[in-house]
Amino acid sequence: MGMLASVRPGLGGRGIQLTGIDFSPAMLALARDRAAELGIDVTLLEADAQHLPFADNRFDTVVCTLALSSIPDPAAAINEMYRVLRLGGQLLVVGHVASLYRVVRAGQRRLERLSIRLAGDHQTRQPYAEIVAAGFTVDRRERLRAGVIERVRAVKPTDR
Repeated sequence: MGMLASVRPGLGGRGIQLTGIDFSPAMLALARDRAAELGIDVTLLEADAQHLPFADNRFDTVVCTLALSSIPDPAAAINEMYRVLRLGGQLLVVGHVASLYRVVRAGQRRLERLSIRLAGDHQTRQPYAEIVAAGFTVDRRERLRAGVIERVRAVKPTDR
């Protein structure tokens, strides 16, 4: 599930408008149920992250959690995230990546042979370089869990 957020005066009580996308109707149904349970007003759409159905400079924040490992063309998705973010908007990414530790990375590669066939899920992608190549300025990057989880906060520069 990808989340895109716009903060605008006068929207709801807090001025936040949430939009979520997913390629899977089943995941969207789960998200709708959960949002209803929590009383969260969110627009949920079936969409492809590689071809987002939104205007340029539409969102203040894009959140991408554990999705770049399964998107066929992660660079295209990152470029789309850049396109739909307003100048100064932030990108928040959490994903599993190739570990910095050789023994852990070897285990990931063994698991990846199966996970790609079953679910199209890559365990050892490295999206950081693609985030930078898209034009983002990274201001925070951290690795967790033996280096297999990476969190990145990046900003779309205002000087472009």
